[in-house]
Amino acid sequence: FNVHLIAMRALTQSQAAAVEKLARLKVGALFMACGTGKTQTAVALVNSVQDVDCLFWLCPCQVKENLVAELEKCGCKYPAHIVGIESIGCSDRIFMEELAHIQKFKRVFMVLDESIKIKNARAKRTTRILQLAQHAEYRIILNGTPVTKNIMDIYTQMQFLSPKILPFKNWYAFRESYCKTTTYKKGGVTKTTDITGYANVDHLLSLIKPYVFTCNLELKVGKKYHVLHWWLDYDEQEEYNDLKHELFANYREDTSDVNILAILQKLQHSYACARNKWDLLKEHLTDKPIVFCKYLASRDAVLERYPHAKVLTYGTGSFGLNLQDYNRIIYFDKTFDYSFREQSEGRIYRNGQKLDCEYYDLTGDIGLEAMIDRCISQKEGLVQHFKKQGKNIKKLIEKL
Repeated sequence: FNVHLIAMRALTQSQAAAVEKLARLKVGALFMACGTGKTQTAVALVNSVQDVDCLFWLCPCQVKENLVAELEKCGCKYPAHIVGIESIGCSDRIFMEELAHIQKFKRVFMVLDESIKIKNARAKRTTRILQLAQHAEYRIILNGTPVTKNIMDIYTQMQFLSPKILPFKNWYAFRESYCKTTTYKKGGVTKTTDITGYANVDHLLSLIKPYVFTCNLELKVGKKYHVLHWWLDYDEQEEYNDLKHELFANYREDTSDVNILAILQKLQHSYACARNKWDLLKEHLTDKPIVFCKYLASRDAVLERYPHAKVLTYGTGSFGLNLQDYNRIIYFDKTFDYSFREQSEGRIYRNGQKLDCEYYDLTGDIGLEAMIDRCISQKEGLVQHFKKQGKNIKKLIEKL
């Protein structure tokens, strides 16, 4: 068939190459950079299959509304049953309803949009989506990259496509084959196992290569990064220090990942609307920039001062929006998550962009800010980074 005639919009060279490779398979992964048109490519693959009686499309909840319009633009010939990925994990009722729904059909095409959201093999969301996938004859996954943290992200994504792709009985056997690990024990009991390196990566790539199409975005415009420095005034610094010591007072009694994350979130939230940040925002809030906020408090405060500004949060603005009419982003708050940062940059750096993209990071003179920057640059989780640094917790707290 002529891949250029599958969808209403003409396919780019990369999109056509993806369809040519994966259309002869029943499963496939589109690991295509933000802005390269993953949805259009997925629709072309869906349209290439005859007699689909259910198009079951899983995506982040915040993009469901936008996806309806995007599928229409892409010329999808089948009506899509769209389900929020997060809803599957959070609601027993929704999961059971969707399981009953998908079992009614014989020729199901399932699309998992932002497949990195099932990277945690032990999460309820992941196990449920893998159960739903068993009832789909055709399956494709979409994501900008197969890995946001480490090589273990690949395992469940391939399990979704087919358990036959990777010949391992479980997640632990996969880790043992491809990862070097260090185990930390306390009182003879294993507390954590950290991945310190990788092995046999070429073998892993050879297993998944037949089912994967990857491409980067190559535009004739550039990316420019700027750092804007702010600081806490004396009273704010005192309040921050008091809160820091209060939150860590009982840290040794609860060193769980959940507690560490909660502490770091509260610390960051405490200075989200620091007074000095507003001067920087006012100076650079020109020429229609997008402002990214992490917390509702900072989002609402920005909108109150600048009601006509385009303000997004990482949860609702990082995925699924095409905003190539803008070319500047101001990061009012930092995100802990590399994938959110990567996705947010891709909202403006995508096909159709005609200007250089500029990114402005508001960075405070606070140890936590520097730690977040290091984690993003190393694509490492903040909690894991904190634990690595936390051998002398007293000194670490003082540095935050």
